[in-house]
Amino acid sequence: MAWAELTEANLLTRISGTELDSFRASVLADGQVDPVASTMVNACNLARGYISAGGFDLGSGASIPEIVVLPCADLVIWELMTRSAGIVIDPNGARANARDEAMRILRDIANGKLMVEEPTTDDTEVIGVPLPTFTGRDAEFGRELEDGI
Repeated sequence: MAWAELTEANLLTRISGTELDSFRASVLADGQVDPVASTMVNACNLARGYISAGGFDLGSGASIPEIVVLPCADLVIWELMTRSAGIVIDPNGARANARDEAMRILRDIANGKLMVEEPTTDDTEVIGVPLPTFTGRDAEFGRELEDGI
């Protein structure tokens, strides 16, 4: 399993585009940066903290294991919902359950109950292109080998 970054496309697997736009519009204050992007960064940092607590290598960048991408999306959605005037539209409790399950997964990683794959690193080994070699007989020139000159 590879590591990936959390994107809005991941959020859109859990909520509709209309909902995402509504959350963005309702929690955006004047002069504030995009609240969806900053909330995604916070969720990834939280996940990376739990992963680090479990003794796993984080690698570089802001990527997280694919196994926690969608749980992080659930955390982002919950955070956006509660940030929007504190009103949570969750009649069946599905989003609260998804948030609880996401936190359980992160705690299991931190406690060593759930393993994550180490991040892959780019191979920096440079392998040269083989150069052509030419073999054959060497030409020998001398006075006695020249005819007609």
